[in-house]
Amino acid sequence: MPAFRALAGPGFEADAKKLAKKIRALHSDLAIFLHDRLLENPRLCGDRIPRSNYWWKGRVPLPGERRGAQGGLRIIYGIEPNAKVVVLLMLYDKRSKANVTSREIKRAAEHTRPLLRQHLLSQGRDPNEIAF
Repeated sequence: MPAFRALAGPGFEADAKKLAKKIRALHSDLAIFLHDRLLENPRLCGDRIPRSNYWWKGRVPLPGERRGAQGGLRIIYGIEPNAKVVVLLMLYDKRSKANVTSREIKRAAEHTRPLLRQHLLSQGRDPNEIAF
């Protein structure tokens, strides 16, 4: 059982749906990465985004496409350690986009915040505990 729980924001879900049309094995490759690596120890799966206290960027290999971590996908995620939740913000293909801007991350975080609040409330926790 993973140490953290994944909470996918609407931007992440839209990104995954769009990428699934191009990458056949996306769902299985992504599931392996999330379950076996990211949710076990999210701090070891990526690098903290500069000038950000909460957001991380990880490299997702695509073995089904014969692409390693460097040529694979990028995932932007946040770690909510008190709730043991990894918030999945964005997913993109490095071949079509080199980086995301801080504005894009902030926009995705704003759309994801209500989902995290709802999750905390369902656990009987204070939704004001959200770090980001």
